[in-house]
Amino acid sequence: MLKKSAEDYLAHSGAVHVTFFDRGIPDTITHARINKLRLSEEAYLQAQTHRYNRKVFLAPPWQQIYETDAERKQTFEEALVSFRRNKEVYTEYGYDHVEIPVGTVETRVDFILASIQV
Repeated sequence: MLKKSAEDYLAHSGAVHVTFFDRGIPDTITHARINKLRLSEEAYLQAQTHRYNRKVFLAPPWQQIYETDAERKQTFEEALVSFRRNKEVYTEYGYDHVEIPVGTVETRVDFILASIQV
């Protein structure tokens, strides 16, 4: 997870247009904390040096549409814990998080674009 996030970050670090990442390096730290895993010092260093825009968008779990499947194995309650812990980690690393409101895809896209003033 960390390797892929770092590769994605580096591949797009010179982009001249706005780039969105589904997951970031701090998500690896969240995952490790939840699962009580020990990360290398390199992981923490990458989280400090590979910086995204200060404003990050977080989509809270939405109970009405939440389903588990072969890819999403977390229960809704576990997803809530992950979401809260992710907010803590991003805050700890100096990011300002903006929660994406529930709604249609169009409404959510409009919210994000208005938030970055595109």
